[in-house]
Amino acid sequence: VQTGGTQRWLMWELHGQGIAPLAGPLLEAYLEGWVVVGSSIDLVEPLDHGLGVEGGLRVALGRLPVSVRVRYRTERLALGGGSREETHEQVALAIGVGRR
Repeated sequence: VQTGGTQRWLMWELHGQGIAPLAGPLLEAYLEGWVVVGSSIDLVEPLDHGLGVEGGLRVALGRLPVSVRVRYRTERLALGGGSREETHEQVALAIGVGRR
């Protein structure tokens, strides 16, 4: 929510992902990319196109059903016929419970 009101973004995305084991089942790296194929945004400018990439490492803690993941994510959106671009970046540390 911003001072000018609430923005609502609905984006349909096409994703692809690759996973590479680094140390058996305990450590793996992944890279994911996506492109926006459709959207509904309540802004004055229409969304022209969007794409993103995320990469990270996942560590499983042995026999415990717990994993730790660190990731970097960036997303670029072009709006209003190229008059405005937005780039969103995120670094995250996540702890997961459960079997994969």
